Amino acid sequence: ICGIQHLERIGKKLNLFDSLYFCIVTFSTVGFGDVTPETWSSKLFVVAMICVALVVLPIQDYYVVILCPTEMDVQVRRVLQIPMWSQRVIYLQGSALKDQDLLRAKMDDAEACFILSSRCEVDRTSSDHQTILRAWAVKDFAPNCPLYVQILKPENKFHIKFADHVVCEEEFKYAMLALNCICPATSTLITLLVHTSRG
Repeated sequence: ICGIQHLERIGKKLNLFDSLYFCIVTFSTVGFGDVTPETWSSKLFVVAMICVALVVLPIQDYYVVILCPTEMDVQVRRVLQIPMWSQRVIYLQGSALKDQDLLRAKMDDAEACFILSSRCEVDRTSSDHQTILRAWAVKDFAPNCPLYVQILKPENKFHIKFADHVVCEEEFKYAMLALNCICPATSTLITLLVHTSRG
């Protein structure tokens, strides 16, 4: 934005907002054409920016590896049939407690690791204990990988202080109730958004 504004001082003398507008329209590939560079130096600068963007943006694609001890269920299979996700999501059957499975999932090269609790178990404390064991195994195998952990009960947060981010489901529910008291209908709005997004 600053480069375009600086190089266009000779021509139109674009202000900061027009430069921002031009960059957004250009990189979103809309290209209205109402704001265009006039000097040869700014045109060359835009060509260089587009070439760099064509190289840098595809590199930013991430792959998701799902490591699960059970067979793939119907919902995951349905998601993996969507062409956009089938190329980026890899499903592996295995355990986070086994080093060979973490090696197959390339955990040592991962940008981040998300460990989710099993919500279908009757004993929520037992589910949290399994989550904590998996988190310890991953942290031991890949100590530099950022770890995001979901637990169900707040008293189990003490055992997982080493994780970079911990989300506690019960605390989240209580926070939503408190927010609903301060700003009525907030939880209803979020619930409706979540349920309508499934369709």
